[in-house]
Parts: sequence; C-alpha cells; structure tokens
Amino acid sequence: MYSTIYYDRLSKQYRYILCIRENPKLDNHINNLVRKIQREILSPFQTFSNENSFNSTLCIYGLWNKTKNDFFSLYELNEIITILRSFGYVINNDLSNLFSNTSWLSNPDNFIAVFKKIDI
Repeated sequence: MYSTIYYDRLSKQYRYILCIRENPKLDNHINNLVRKIQREILSPFQTFSNENSFNSTLCIYGLWNKTKNDFFSLYELNEIITILRSFGYVINNDLSNLFSNTSWLSNPDNFIAVFKKIDI
C-alpha cells in the first residue's frame, strides 16, 4: 500500500489517496475496494518512464471508501487497515522493512506497507 497525489477533477484539488500496486484479481473483497483510475501528469516535467517505481504506470488502483463515495485518504489509514484485517490480511513486517529501505522507492509516492493474506 502507498499514498499518491491525486487530482480530483470535480473539486479541482490535489490530495493524497491510498493505493495498492496491483488489483488482486482473485480476491473479491479487495476488488470491491479498488477503483482503477488514470494517473494525471502533475507537471510538464513528470514522466512515467521509471519502470522500477510506483510512479511508472499510467493507471493506479485507488482504495475506494463506499461510505463516503470517495477514495480513502491518509487520514483514514487506520480504517483501511482494520478493513483489510477483517478480510484476512496482515502487514508483512519483513517485506515492509525491506521495501522501505530500498532506493527504488524514493519517489513522490509514499510507501506505507506490504500486506499478505493469511488463512483464517
């Protein structure tokens, strides 16, 4: 999970939203939380050419809050972690620590954690 800057065309504002790297196609719980959206170029100098970063794709998978009918923000991190735990996901501390100390993650996006599915 990571946060990224998102430009909301309706409100004409920039804000951070929570995202995941890929849509886990085999998990219906997560599929219901994910909205695939096109990444906006925030500056004429921005490119999507770095294949090793979260910034490399034209689309992102934002986590959708059905209650608010909007994307989850950084302020709702506790809420999304609680939801993910109810679906059988936990934070993989080893991978999270490894990724947070890896140089290819140094980009405008903010890495939060790696989650893994556990058998309930």
